[in-house]
Amino acid sequence: MKVLLVYAHTAGGSLLADSMDYLGKFFAEKGIKTDYLRIENSQLKGCVACGKCWRAGKCIFDDEVNKAITLMQDCDALLVGSEVLYGKPGDQTVRFLERLFHAGTEVLARKPASALLTSRRRTGSSAFLEICDFFSKANMPVAAVHTGHVIHAEEGSHTVLSAIVSQLVWLMRCVDAGKKDNVDFSDGAPKRILDHVR
Repeated sequence: MKVLLVYAHTAGGSLLADSMDYLGKFFAEKGIKTDYLRIENSQLKGCVACGKCWRAGKCIFDDEVNKAITLMQDCDALLVGSEVLYGKPGDQTVRFLERLFHAGTEVLARKPASALLTSRRRTGSSAFLEICDFFSKANMPVAAVHTGHVIHAEEGSHTVLSAIVSQLVWLMRCVDAGKKDNVDFSDGAPKRILDHVR
């Protein structure tokens, strides 16, 4: 099994980058492979609601979004990392997720997901919920943990990281067991997201 770790890289994002590396080590300890996708394009375009992705299965802007769609074809789960800026996920992360969940809904559907957020202050619960809203658009079960999903410093962060990994791995194995037992996951899988009114 494999999980895709996606995060937006910013100039002050060393805590997030280090935490994503630790997540990879924790996944490896549990026998789970990881792919990394770092969003470095500060000029990443937002969704323009052209609707062409519904037919093509990919976005008209060929960048990290299409890379993620390709990687998710071989991955069993998604973990999104973001800094918390002004109480919400970073703009790069939001633009990326808007397009990913329009163009790649069928690839993402029913795969477990979770998020990790870094913040300088004790805020971030609303940012986590905003990311979870994207997961719900593809019927992705969310690996939520009692420790919360926001870290503020490296000290004490391993408890949060370990909890997220354990919960996500458990969900991945549940889904895998369901597939082996011929549980039908296809009924009601989303085909389109109609957030744009024309």
